[in-house]
Amino acid sequence: MASGLNEEEIEMQEDYRNKALPSSRSPAEAKGGVTPAVPGRKLLRVVAVSFGLLCVLQAALNIYLRFTLSHQREENQQIHNSTMLQLQEIKSHDLMRERDQLQASYDDVTRERDQLQTLINNLSQIKGLRCPLGWKKFQSSCYFVSMYRANWNESRQECLLRGANLVIINSRGEQAFLKDLQDRFWIGLSDLDNEGQWRWVDGTGLAYRIWAPEEPNDEYGGEDCVELLQKFNAWNDASCSAMKHSVCEKLVST
Repeated sequence: MASGLNEEEIEMQEDYRNKALPSSRSPAEAKGGVTPAVPGRKLLRVVAVSFGLLCVLQAALNIYLRFTLSHQREENQQIHNSTMLQLQEIKSHDLMRERDQLQASYDDVTRERDQLQTLINNLSQIKGLRCPLGWKKFQSSCYFVSMYRANWNESRQECLLRGANLVIINSRGEQAFLKDLQDRFWIGLSDLDNEGQWRWVDGTGLAYRIWAPEEPNDEYGGEDCVELLQKFNAWNDASCSAMKHSVCEKLVST
């Protein structure tokens, strides 16, 4: 009897404890269900974080590409500038070398020409010729027609190198002789020292003159040197820088 009462008391005490203690299960578990998860919330968070990382990577890639392209353009420009400078230096060097070669060739030709002219003059004197070979004689003078065109000053220097000077015309007969030598050419007359005061290269004035119609007229300004025009058999003032043939004159050798 006592043991039966004890078991009954024990069961009553356990029922009391179960009713007194709060249940640790959720209402859903109490009803026999499972706790439902929040739908898609974690997945959205992952997608958002991934998208943000992609945006950051894209921005970093854009900055890197801009920097790389800018740096590449600067390098290309530097290479281009360096190449152009090298080409200019090479071209300048080549031009200077060609100029020096041409000058050396010109000096050689000039020296050979002078040597040949000296030889011709010596041979002319040995043979008793009154004018050097290649010169034409009229009365007491020898005349030489230039092979190339030059300005008035260069033509005079060429004559001086030949032991002569630009021709001085003193008579109508000399004028007639000269007009058959060349179409138009420089003569030794100018007003370079004093405008309007025409003088020969030996400093003398005009004892004889035969100007073309309406000449001298200084038409374009600075026409300070004189040429002989074959078609008019007369003189014309012209710019001293014009390129023309010339006639040199020197006395007949004895």
